[in-house]
Amino acid sequence: IENGVVILGAEQMAVIGVNGYAAEMFGMGRQEDVIIPMEIQPIPAEFQSDSKNVMTAVIQPPDGRDLRIVWQQFDQSGAAKRAAADATGQGSTLGDVLMIQAEQRGKPVPVMIHYDKAIWSGLSWAAGEIRVGDLDAATELTIRCASMTSSTVDMQCRVYSVRY
Repeated sequence: IENGVVILGAEQMAVIGVNGYAAEMFGMGRQEDVIIPMEIQPIPAEFQSDSKNVMTAVIQPPDGRDLRIVWQQFDQSGAAKRAAADATGQGSTLGDVLMIQAEQRGKPVPVMIHYDKAIWSGLSWAAGEIRVGDLDAATELTIRCASMTSSTVDMQCRVYSVRY
C-alpha cells in the first residue's frame, strides 16, 4: 500500500477497512504461509474426454518450473456446478470427488491440493500443484482430471507453469 494505491500480485486478495473499520481492532492479520508466485504462464494442453466427467491431457513439462492444474465444472446450462463430499462425515472429502492425478512413465506424480476437506457448500473447481523436483522435464506428463459427481458435467481444464 503506497500513496493510497494497493498493488496485489497474482492470486492475492486484500480486505481493507475504511473509516472506523480501519482500526487495529478490526484487523484480520496476514496469512504468512501463503507464498505468491512471481510468474504464472499458461501451458498449451489439449484435454480430451476419456469417459463421463474425466478429461486427460499429455504435456511436456517445462524445465525448472512447478506446474499448476486448475479445472472447473459446469452444468448443461453453463452455470458452475458444485460438488460436495458426504455431508454425514462418513464418506469422501472433496479430494475424492474432484480429482487431479498425474503420472510419468506409468508412475504417479504427487499433486499437492489444499481443498481435500468436507466443505458443506461444495466446490465447482479443483486446483493442484506439482513441484519441479517431482518432474522429469524430459518425459511427457499425463494429467487426469475427474469429477465423481453423478450428473454429467462440462469440464474446463488448464495447466500453468509457475515460478516462485
